[in-house]
Amino acid sequence: MARILVLTRGDLFPTVHGAAVKIVRTAEALAATGDVVHVVTEDRDRYWRVRARGGWVAVPYGARFRAFQELPVLRDQARIERACRALGYPPEETFLYRPVVDPAWWARALYVGVRERVEVYQAEFPGYAAPAWLAARLLGGRVVVGTHNVEHDRLRQTTDLPASTLARLARSEPLLLRASDAVVTCSDDDRARLVASGVPRRNVAHIPHGVDVGAYGGAGADLRARYDLPEGPILFFHGTLHYGPNAEAVRFLAEELVPRLTTGSVVVAGLSPPTHLAGPRRRVPGP
Repeated sequence: MARILVLTRGDLFPTVHGAAVKIVRTAEALAATGDVVHVVTEDRDRYWRVRARGGWVAVPYGARFRAFQELPVLRDQARIERACRALGYPPEETFLYRPVVDPAWWARALYVGVRERVEVYQAEFPGYAAPAWLAARLLGGRVVVGTHNVEHDRLRQTTDLPASTLARLARSEPLLLRASDAVVTCSDDDRARLVASGVPRRNVAHIPHGVDVGAYGGAGADLRARYDLPEGPILFFHGTLHYGPNAEAVRFLAEELVPRLTTGSVVVAGLSPPTHLAGPRRRVPGP
C-alpha cells in the first residue's frame, strides 16, 4: 500500500474527455488495489480523497491555508499567465504548464504532502512534475509522471510556434522527466521518443490504454435507430472536438468524405460538438 498524491488539471468532472477518463480511472484503480489516493487540482478550496470502493470525497483546505493562498504572490494568475506565455506555451494550453511557475501549486502540493503523509507524487502531464518534484525533495518521496503525449512534439505538429520556442520546449520537458523517479507513457512510440530525448530508458514504462468492457454490461447500442441513420456502414468518431487536429478530422469527414460515399453515415461524439456540421448522414450528438 502506498500513499499517493495525484497532481493534475481540474476539468475531471463530468468525465467527458480522454484525459479526464485516464486520470479518474487510474486514481480509482489505484484506490481499489489498496493505495491511499488523493488528488490536487487548481481548486483553492478543496482537494479530493478517492475511496477504495468508488466515489470521490472533497476535503476542504484548512482555513489558515485557504487564507494563505490569497496572498498576492499566490493569487495573481495574470502574472502566471504572462510567465507561461513568455516561456512560449500556447495561450489556450497554459493550464498544462502553470504549475511550473505557479507558487500556489507548489504550496498545495506541500500542504497535502504533509497533511496526508504522501509517499508518491504522481504528476499527470510533465508540467505538474514541478510541484511534485519540489514536495518530494523537501518532504521525501518519489515522483511518477504520467505522460499523455510527448508534449513538445505534439506542439510541433499542432501549432505554429517559432522553431526557437519549440527547441526550448524540447529541452525543458526532458529536464522535468529526468528529475522524476519514473515516467509512464501511453505508447511504445512515445517511450522511444522520450528515451531519445535523454530520459533514462530504465525510468520509462509503457502502460497501454484499455477499456473496461464489463462496465457496459454487454448491451449493444443501436446507433441507426437512435440517430435515425439510413442503411449502410456507420463511421463512429470520438474525441475532444475543440482540439485543432480533431476539429480538422471531423471537418474532413463531414465535408469531404461522406459526400463522396454512395452509402454510409458518420456519428461524431465528443466535447464541444461542431453542430454546424450536422445534417443528412451526419450526426453530432455531443459527449
